[in-house]
Amino acid sequence: MIMIHQSSLLTCALPDLATHLGNIDALICCSSFESRSLSIAQALTTVMPRLTYIGQYNHRPAATEAHFLNLKQLCGPDSNSISLHLSDPIRSADAIFSTLESIKESGCKSLAIDVSTFTHETVLVLYRLVPLVLGTAVRVFYLYTGASEYSIGDSNGSKWLSRGIREVRSVIGYPGELLPTQGIHLILLVGFEIERALGLIREFEPRYVSLGYGDKDVPETAPHQEKNNQAINALQRAENLATSVDLFSFNPYSPDETCAAVTSQVLRRSDMNTVVAPMNTKLSTLGVARVSDGCGKLQVCYAQPLVYNSERYSTPREDVWVWCQPEAT
Repeated sequence: MIMIHQSSLLTCALPDLATHLGNIDALICCSSFESRSLSIAQALTTVMPRLTYIGQYNHRPAATEAHFLNLKQLCGPDSNSISLHLSDPIRSADAIFSTLESIKESGCKSLAIDVSTFTHETVLVLYRLVPLVLGTAVRVFYLYTGASEYSIGDSNGSKWLSRGIREVRSVIGYPGELLPTQGIHLILLVGFEIERALGLIREFEPRYVSLGYGDKDVPETAPHQEKNNQAINALQRAENLATSVDLFSFNPYSPDETCAAVTSQVLRRSDMNTVVAPMNTKLSTLGVARVSDGCGKLQVCYAQPLVYNSERYSTPREDVWVWCQPEAT
């Protein structure tokens, strides 16, 4: 049986974040080519935690370097760097583990993690390692600010976030249990990236595919709904996709509601090997991570892109979500 435990979700305007969050002992954030990598740190300047850690990936366009320097200024001269590697997840996981051990040794009681511009893979690894290293002694808050526009200035038909696939791999901490005697049920939480989704389908050759799309009744999905629908329609038209293709909706801005939606899909094909690829918001990626808490046989995979649309990736929103990770039971 898949067990789901209670957590909490708060949404507020970025200028109100410091008031709602209060004093936090430690912050983990990430420098990125996206300007929204600065949004949450800017909102916390009046209550900046005493311990700050800035993730840096090994591939760094000029904009990423500039944003890293801005984050160093915002976080203070004593901020620490986390060396992350896009093509070496084990090395990245080791760096995250060391960071969390440092936080534990400091005696801090609360930690905020800005997941906005980490890769989906890194978000999943963070979620898995945080309770492993910190236990229940540290209260953990995941922060996320979304994008008001992706692929800035492009028409819906030409918007893109990444191109090509360098590698498809299972995420560390989410190996699942794939039995050779059972077919594969592939669950995709689709965003804009049709090419990556098709690549995953070709990689796993699933018997069944469940395509998740952003719930149209969630107000925040409205700016992206047309492009999301285009992606779903394109995937449905692909020849020889699978024996069966199902659609389901989920709330991309609620880890708990995403968890419930994905759990429902897992249970529908409980006799199959289940592989999930979260490709929408980082909040929905946290929802997938929650599913795996109660379903060890679930494998979570990641398709590493060849190239990102680093010059026009996104425009930041002016609000923020705060999600408190539920305690393990």
